Amino acid sequence: MGNDDVIVSWLLRLMGYEIYCLPKSVVYHKYKLRMSPDKFHSLEKNRQALLLYSLKPSTLAIYFPIIAAVEVLIIGYALLRGKAY
Repeated sequence: MGNDDVIVSWLLRLMGYEIYCLPKSVVYHKYKLRMSPDKFHSLEKNRQALLLYSLKPSTLAIYFPIIAAVEVLIIGYALLRGKAY
């Protein structure tokens, strides 16, 4: 749950497949957009796993300031949402 489309696209790209954007495409999701603590945890876990799995240490070092800023924002969001997050 969470970021599956990004992970699949990234892995396909690493395997040499080309990824295309179809701006006129329409996707229907059968769910309501709600951020529960479980979904928040899953999204964050998958985002961090994708970064660690797919980027070289040197690339992580280059992007560290951006990643750190995003982490601060995410921690702030979780603190505002309450103890469950």
